[in-house]
Amino acid sequence: MTTKKILHILPQFQPGGGIERVVMNYFNYLDHDEYHFDVVTHKMESTVYADEITTAGGHVHLFAPVQLGTIQVNARRFSEILDAGHYDIVHCHMANAAFIYLKIAQQKGVPIRILHSHQNHYADTKLHALRNIPLISIGKRYANRRVACSKDSGRFLFGSKSFTVVNNGIDLDTFHFDTNKRIEQRAELGLQKSDLFLGQVGRLVPQKNPLFSIQVFDELLKQQPNARLIFAGDGELRKEAERLTRQLGREEQIQFLGNITDVVGLYNALDALLMPSLYEGISLSMAEAQGTGLPVFAANTIAEESFATSFAVKLNLNDEPETWAETILQTLPKMSKKRDSGITQMRQHGFDVKECAQIMQTIYDS
Repeated sequence: MTTKKILHILPQFQPGGGIERVVMNYFNYLDHDEYHFDVVTHKMESTVYADEITTAGGHVHLFAPVQLGTIQVNARRFSEILDAGHYDIVHCHMANAAFIYLKIAQQKGVPIRILHSHQNHYADTKLHALRNIPLISIGKRYANRRVACSKDSGRFLFGSKSFTVVNNGIDLDTFHFDTNKRIEQRAELGLQKSDLFLGQVGRLVPQKNPLFSIQVFDELLKQQPNARLIFAGDGELRKEAERLTRQLGREEQIQFLGNITDVVGLYNALDALLMPSLYEGISLSMAEAQGTGLPVFAANTIAEESFATSFAVKLNLNDEPETWAETILQTLPKMSKKRDSGITQMRQHGFDVKECAQIMQTIYDS
């Protein structure tokens, strides 16, 4: 049996980000004797995922951030890796870096060059979007396989060209509601049974809009003083989010965990998840949360496929934080208490990671 060698390209590779969790799902559900994973990444503050790859015989290469001054160095190093690795597939999860990596992969004769769209906007800011638009336009020319996490993400990046939708699947054997785990986690966090516990899971970056979550929570506390908010994830906005928390005098009620590995336990402990993202392809955090039957209050800027169950509530991002808070408090008591039905609903909507990995396997074998 011939092993196919796959090189994944990611912006970062550590617990906390959705794209790397998607890649690790493929890694965990594909036969390592048939599919060998290596990774090129531009940020890695934790080696948790890298250790799993290297234990299986793979390599994780840490590159400098993609900037004007690092393009040539990264390109030269990437070229050397391709020469040494003899890869069958380059799977690029960075649309704004494909102009470097997929171009070199084409020049080196890599047979399968995948560009994977994970979002439906160019960038967090107009300045970054102006930079990314021409780079992405150039880079996608070098892909001969097009993959997207949602129809919206695919149409955004590939326009009228054909692409394959592969849901950001989750392990439904892991992401299910567990009453005992809920009790244990809430006890560890010092929560009372009557405490309302909200959270946001993901990177603390402009796209995820964490400052809006803090404003929503501040309004909610005025009516529900026994509430708590927790952030699981890290990023460039953490200091600003902590500063806003202090300004509002909410240090006792808001906690920042940083990147964590046990998100399953957190989802079980929470009463609601906040997702006010400015844009999103398919939100892996939303999928995971819905698998555990956790009510999710999410922005209307997120791809429609993310609203897969009765546990997902769509809110208008143009509404004031006070409106979000009122809706959460009014809606939560009416929502189903049968959290164990989340896993069934997610399976019905095609979010079983085993099925998603099989679709990706078909692309790798094409």
